[in-house]
Amino acid sequence: MAAARALYRSILRESKGIADYNFRSYAARRARVGFEDARAVEAEDAARLYEEGRKTLEMIRRQALLGQWYNPGEQNVMEYLQLGITTTEKQPKYHGVSTVEAEAGVSLFKKTSGS
Repeated sequence: MAAARALYRSILRESKGIADYNFRSYAARRARVGFEDARAVEAEDAARLYEEGRKTLEMIRRQALLGQWYNPGEQNVMEYLQLGITTTEKQPKYHGVSTVEAEAGVSLFKKTSGS
């Protein structure tokens, strides 16, 4: 029981190191659901699930490391909202249009004079 709890905490801790918001939140959510489902298993299944959890922990560590290598350094819109940043000058621009402009209905495809 204590080993499983330590594994769960390690998975949550390592998932915080994933650079991408979507992958990070998925890893944490999947860990919670997986450990909740595994509460009512038999002893022989518990050992197998523990080994799967160890493999998952190693996979999350690799993903966090790869994310550090290839992260462009931009934050997701959800991360800006969590930080409380809502002004247009601090939000990233996607294809030249800020998220506020995109929500207001500004077209991402600009008409050129030749078309």
